[in-house]
Amino acid sequence: MSMNWDWSNEVEYLNEKLPPDNLDRAKYAKFLYEVAARRGETSNLVININAEWGAGKTHFTRRLAQTIKEKHPTVYVDAWKQDFSDDPLLAIFSSISEQLGDQSDKFITLVKKTEKKVGVLLKGIAPAIIQGIVKKTTGIDDLSEIAKSVTENVIELHKEKSAVIEEIKKDLAEWVRFIKQKDAINKELPIFIFIDELDRCRPSYAINLLEIVKHIFDVKGLVFFISTDTDQLQHSIKVIYGQDFDAQQYLGRFFDRRNVLSAPKTRALLESRSPENLKNDYLSLTQNIIPQPVSFHDFTQTCSDILDAFQINLRDSLKYYDRICDIILIEERNFDPFLLMFMMYLFDTEKPIYQKLKLSNIDISSEIMTNEKNKLGIHEKLDMNLNLSFEKTKVESHYFKHEYTTRIIKNNYYVELIKTNLINYINTSIAVLKIDEPSTIQNRVTTSWRTGGLEKTLNIELSLKMSWSEIKGQPSELKYNEYFDLIELSTTLD
Repeated sequence: MSMNWDWSNEVEYLNEKLPPDNLDRAKYAKFLYEVAARRGETSNLVININAEWGAGKTHFTRRLAQTIKEKHPTVYVDAWKQDFSDDPLLAIFSSISEQLGDQSDKFITLVKKTEKKVGVLLKGIAPAIIQGIVKKTTGIDDLSEIAKSVTENVIELHKEKSAVIEEIKKDLAEWVRFIKQKDAINKELPIFIFIDELDRCRPSYAINLLEIVKHIFDVKGLVFFISTDTDQLQHSIKVIYGQDFDAQQYLGRFFDRRNVLSAPKTRALLESRSPENLKNDYLSLTQNIIPQPVSFHDFTQTCSDILDAFQINLRDSLKYYDRICDIILIEERNFDPFLLMFMMYLFDTEKPIYQKLKLSNIDISSEIMTNEKNKLGIHEKLDMNLNLSFEKTKVESHYFKHEYTTRIIKNNYYVELIKTNLINYINTSIAVLKIDEPSTIQNRVTTSWRTGGLEKTLNIELSLKMSWSEIKGQPSELKYNEYFDLIELSTTLD
């Protein structure tokens, strides 16, 4: 049976829409599947799909499960959604029953048979102890005799559960045998069970689930994919066993293979998580941002360049980008989104610099360079495609300095590539924002930026002044001091 590894279209899986694969992950999924399928035919295999938050492991896991489900018995378990249960074994078997419930009657009968035995394992130990004490120690005052009775009951219950576990493992092996013989279900081995979001679960629940997979589902013909942010999972394990515990070695007991799902480029993440209306109607919805990159792709590229300069993780990058998108969608005044993003970062991480910026005129570059943390990539380059045409900026002409003369020439810029760096952009943006009127004094004559008041030298200063030329001084302009209110309001919504 052929499988469709073209992930360029939206599909549905377990009543949820899965968007197209924008990270080119299908080829990795196909390779991983082929290795797991071949090895899993005759052995038990547990593969860890390791990726940091935002790398798309849930989409990858669900898409892989959706691709192979017609060929193999396939079960997807969202461990975090099942975390309300105290027993991960119940979560796994309920998912198996629900998702394989449309198979043949014979296979369903096999599953139900095993479920009854699972019920035995869900019995609490405490009721059995109490029952044993009441039965065997009534009227006995001897504490040592009571303790002996308690111990005997615990041992008896342990033996009972151990025997049931062996019976369940035999049942699982029977599932495998029936599938191999095409006797109960017309699909192929191995059986695939996907467990997602384990790192988000309570530490005790996550550990219990791993132990169950290791000790109960250790049956040839079963393949587990367990997707986690493994660093985060190791922190959870240390919550239980202590900070000095070797969580990495502990996890090595459970995983036969580890597949590291590389983090996407920041730009790819931003594009995949952008509001749909911003993607589809970019030029209309971004009329209020200045400067306005010429396309949605140019906009996300500039945002990602700035976020990468912050040297932060994907989760925090998306946090700042989401805030900017929120403001674009609701703010009617004109503002510089890139300066705003920079200030948001300072507000969160460099409060002293942010406060100085808010209260006085400072040179941002010198403040950051003398700051002991010095975490900002202030010299990271920014390449921006901006529309500087007359139609966009309303700048009709520039002055041009020659060796002996100065003359006025027509604005013949259109879409231009502006090369700068982060700190130069920020300093220039602040300087332009603080200018009250879009004009320049030349030879004691005040000349508008729109009619020859700007020198024809293509750099970030000219680009920003041209972009602001029609808006500067108008009520629709977000004033410099008003940026801080917007920043502090936006941080209340995380």
